[in-house]
Amino acid sequence: MFDDYEADDEYGDYNYEHKHHIWGGGGGEDDASALADEYENFSDLADPQQLWMHCILPSFETFQQLWMHCILPSFETAGYQLCETLAMCALYRLIISRSFVSSSGLYRNYANLLVGLGVLWRYFAGLLVYVAVYSLCLVTLAAGLRKFRYAFGTLLAVSIVTITTLEYTLPEFIQIRSVFMLMSIKILSVAADMRSNPPLSFDLLGYIYNPGTVLFGPFVSYKAHLDAMEKPVRLQLRQIGTHAVLTLAYLSATCVVMIFPTGGVRVGFVFRDALSVRVSHYMISSMSVVTFLVCGFASYASAEGSSPSGARSASGADDIIRPLRIEIPTSLRQVTASWNRPLSHFLNKYVYRAQTHRNAFLNLFITYVVSCGLHGFNLTISQILLSLSVYSYVEYKLREKLASIFDACVSTAHCPADCSEHAHTRLTFRALAFNVAFTLVNVYHLAYLGCVLNNADLFREEGWGGQWVPTPWSNMGYVSPYIVFGMNVAFTLVNVYHLAYLGCVLNNADLFREEGWGGQWVPTPWSNMGYVSPYIVFGMYIFYIVM
Repeated sequence: MFDDYEADDEYGDYNYEHKHHIWGGGGGEDDASALADEYENFSDLADPQQLWMHCILPSFETFQQLWMHCILPSFETAGYQLCETLAMCALYRLIISRSFVSSSGLYRNYANLLVGLGVLWRYFAGLLVYVAVYSLCLVTLAAGLRKFRYAFGTLLAVSIVTITTLEYTLPEFIQIRSVFMLMSIKILSVAADMRSNPPLSFDLLGYIYNPGTVLFGPFVSYKAHLDAMEKPVRLQLRQIGTHAVLTLAYLSATCVVMIFPTGGVRVGFVFRDALSVRVSHYMISSMSVVTFLVCGFASYASAEGSSPSGARSASGADDIIRPLRIEIPTSLRQVTASWNRPLSHFLNKYVYRAQTHRNAFLNLFITYVVSCGLHGFNLTISQILLSLSVYSYVEYKLREKLASIFDACVSTAHCPADCSEHAHTRLTFRALAFNVAFTLVNVYHLAYLGCVLNNADLFREEGWGGQWVPTPWSNMGYVSPYIVFGMNVAFTLVNVYHLAYLGCVLNNADLFREEGWGGQWVPTPWSNMGYVSPYIVFGMYIFYIVM
């Protein structure tokens, strides 16, 4: 039943790795101290009423300063770099469209390698040597292991060890971590799919340096990469323009979010910072769609033959991320599958489904551990991912049980509108009540987990990166894991209590028969316990009738 779970690494795909480096965001100790003060010192402000009014009604001067000091500088920096990137992608498309290039694998690989290196040099000039050396080592190792039975596991281990080592030894590695991740999963997918007929080493270099996917992604298979070079689709100007505008809109939103009303309460700051992280991720994903389309790819669903969920789509953005399903999280499973759908597809196909364990939770947990490894076992991201693995599984088990008890469409699996499996479909009051409640809980979970990613690189300068527990979580009193723990313990205790209640009368029942107990209609231990167990069941039944 749990086999269709699409595991994914929820946070850290392309979010704060790029945010400050690319868009020229602030930095330094002053920014870190100011952000930390929002969590720790706002309770000591002299005039809470003025703080409340300022948080609810930002002044005109606030918007003016926001435009002058955040939005406009970001537009100038981002617009210039976006234009440069698109110019290089357009040059690549022009080269590939020549018949003598598209028909020659050697020329195609040269075009991918040279333009891809140019794109990376524009963003990571001083760090490009690390990327080049890593890619050469990966390709060489993949070529040496092409006939080896355990090539996938060996390459995965080498990738994780390398990324983790650089994560903790190279301070600037955060800027190029996502590039390392993309290169690793491309090589891993080839090792798993093409063991009998692996491509040549130079073909692999052309694949991992494709300028449409080398910087922001998305991950595409080697077959989709070949199709885009041999048969580039017609330039989709409407979609390219739409997503370019969306990129700038999301970029503006990263500034606007920071003046959202918080009410001067701690939860408000947490929700605001988590929203900032999500909007930054939407911006990077939207930009990846633009470079993806300009370089000759179709939408992700068309490039791969079908979307990860099996449904075809004409929209490039919907193929890669689904913001509405993240902002309205009816289940954590839905969030993890919608955050980065190509990467979710990779983890689900090559890690989760490749495992032979029958224990669904163990499979899911291992998948998230692999995701942590591809992120270099970054402490903050690993805490988030491993928390999500437990959260999503507990939610899955709880909602499956509720769906069975109340015969309603409340499980994490999406039931159709005319569901024949449950008596109470999605639009009935009973199902709506449960689904809305879980959605609100999930909104809180995402805010709790996501807020620590906002400016996490700045907090590292202040020592936050070395703490086992990020400051916002401790200031929030760890409410989110307590909720999940309570949900799990409550149903476990109910089941254990029922078993203890029913089983206690079997202990030495033959001795009680000599004392006359065997003739009683109600065993003494049950009456001494006050018949709590049947009362619990009766209460659940009444709740079932009322709902």
